[in-house]
Order: sequence, then C-alpha cells, then structure tokens
Amino acid sequence: MAHSFLKQYSKQFRMIKVHYMDFEDRFHVKTFKDCSLIEASNVFKAYARAFGWIFLSYETFDY
Repeated sequence: MAHSFLKQYSKQFRMIKVHYMDFEDRFHVKTFKDCSLIEASNVFKAYARAFGWIFLSYETFDY
C-alpha cells in the first residue's frame, strides 16, 4: 500500500491547480506545470507560510 501511495505523489503531471484562500478571504488558483504532486506541495507550502494562504483543494491533469 505504501508503494502505491508514493507512486501517486511522485507521478509527473501535465498540470496541477491548487485552490486556496488568502488572508483577505479571496479565492485564488495557483497553477504548477510539469511537476509531481510532492514538488507542487512543497512550493505551495513555502508560499502559504510567507503570504498566509489557506489550502482548499487541488486538481491534477495527466499527460
């Protein structure tokens, strides 16, 4: 089971859209292209800490 979990998060996607809210309660979408879910998550976490963003959901688009 752990193998499939890691395989899913390290798979390369064409595009990942992260939906989030900023500190003024406005909704936004951050788009990451040609990356894995782990890479997009790490970058988003850095932005979220710096700017006070709140994660809502994400969408993935395969090749």
